[in-house]
Amino acid sequence: MISTTLLDIINTEPSLGEKILLDNNIHVITRCNNTCSIFKNITYNENRKNKIEDFVVKISNKIEDSMKKFACAYLGSRSKRYLSSVDKEYISYYMNSSKMNIEIFELEYHTALEAYGNQINNTIYYDYVLEKVIKKIKEYLILSNKYIRQGFLDDFSKTMLIYYLSFIICNMNYKISIKDFEEKESITSMLNNIFIQDIFTM
Repeated sequence: MISTTLLDIINTEPSLGEKILLDNNIHVITRCNNTCSIFKNITYNENRKNKIEDFVVKISNKIEDSMKKFACAYLGSRSKRYLSSVDKEYISYYMNSSKMNIEIFELEYHTALEAYGNQINNTIYYDYVLEKVIKKIKEYLILSNKYIRQGFLDDFSKTMLIYYLSFIICNMNYKISIKDFEEKESITSMLNNIFIQDIFTM
């Protein structure tokens, strides 16, 4: 049976197809056919991998961007002392939070996260995004411990950690556990340091 990839070659470039089929014995033609099948599988797997990575990266960036905007607006409404510590693309949210209609902004934030959650839950990419979100939780947990009692960076890291925990529980319908992390003892220790261990199931 001739592979679809070899047929594509024959249909696209008849002279090449003629050379493969007429100038070679059955053994060589079979090897060409098998090689085409292998390349087709490689291409399919590569395209699938790229699709997964593209979806995961795009939606993960959107989620984090929404959370950072909301975190900066929330922290900016409490204090304007830490302007120098705020990433430049979120300064306007930090500085203008007092002028915002916080209720509308909060509604927009929760609506966006709900939409992202629905999008993730209704795709075949759920497990890949879940893995990414758990990595983010770990990242902000580490930062929360690193910046304990260091003003904005401490508050920001903890706020982002709580937002991610809320997202994974409420929007991805996932009950996070210490088992989701390889370094269980260090994770437990870090959770104890910032007093939010009750959110995790041990």
